[in-house]
Amino acid sequence: MGQTIFELYDRVKGFDLQEEINKLIKENEPEIVDANTSQLMNGIKSTGESLGKYKSKSYEDYKLTKNPKGVVDLRNEGDFHTGFFIDDKNRVDSKDSKTGKLTDWYGEDIFGLTKENMAIITDDKLTPGITKAFQDIL
Repeated sequence: MGQTIFELYDRVKGFDLQEEINKLIKENEPEIVDANTSQLMNGIKSTGESLGKYKSKSYEDYKLTKNPKGVVDLRNEGDFHTGFFIDDKNRVDSKDSKTGKLTDWYGEDIFGLTKENMAIITDDKLTPGITKAFQDIL
């Protein structure tokens, strides 16, 4: 037998969209972190702007042996990138001890996704997840 409109209303009323978004972001943390570190490996901040250029030609030459793209990537040993995680406010951060120094030098925009990467995560992961969760309560 079908649901009454009142039963359906009660089920929908109990749907917590923010809770579902938080859950989906945590479930997709590896993809989000990977997208952020990939941006950095391409020398790009979340704003789409360049991280800049190396001040020292000798350091730039050294970095070319680690990243042939020749861009500032905020990676040397890898601790900063491997320390990436999603915090309790759904922001990307790093557990690495250099985090404060790097954000002072390069800004908070080293964390987060470009509009293009955010659209990919939203379209491929978040929207389908929210749609499924909503359909499951109906």
